[in-house]
Amino acid sequence: MPSFFPIKGYSQSEIIEYAREPLARLSLLDALIDISGEQDAILKAKADLRRNATDLLQHERERERADKQLMALPGLREEIQRLSAFLKNPEVRKQEAWQEERAVFDAFVQALHTLGDNVADDTLFQVHLPADDDLPAEPVNADLLNRLGELRDDVAHALTSARERLGQAIREFERPAWFRTGIRVL
Repeated sequence: MPSFFPIKGYSQSEIIEYAREPLARLSLLDALIDISGEQDAILKAKADLRRNATDLLQHERERERADKQLMALPGLREEIQRLSAFLKNPEVRKQEAWQEERAVFDAFVQALHTLGDNVADDTLFQVHLPADDDLPAEPVNADLLNRLGELRDDVAHALTSARERLGQAIREFERPAWFRTGIRVL
């Protein structure tokens, strides 16, 4: 109980002073409140503020020194601004987009080459039909054998045509210098 309501003694003149002065009355209440934790926090905050102020002043001095060094280099700021404006140019931005799109084109060219290699393989479609001398004089399925021969010739012709067209497509796609170098003139 004494820790909640401590007993203190005051003289008559002190009591009169406390009655007349509002700050004195507040000091009576303040004496009952434990504010040591808050005082420690205030001291820590003041120390942190001093440290921050020191760091801020140091950084400010470094910035001023760097500004003086920049002033010693004529035209550097203007060059930096010019280059910054250049990088914001829409045409330069398109170049960045082209670099990203190039992966798609490279994959497409690779697929064309793979397809071209497969189509160029002469063993891709080989059908050997018996020669006319090896067949009976009048084969039972002569019409089907003739149709198979026509289909074989049609497929061989289609493969040859596909090889030629695919080769042409690959050459056309790879022809532009910007594709080989990766640099597209805008």
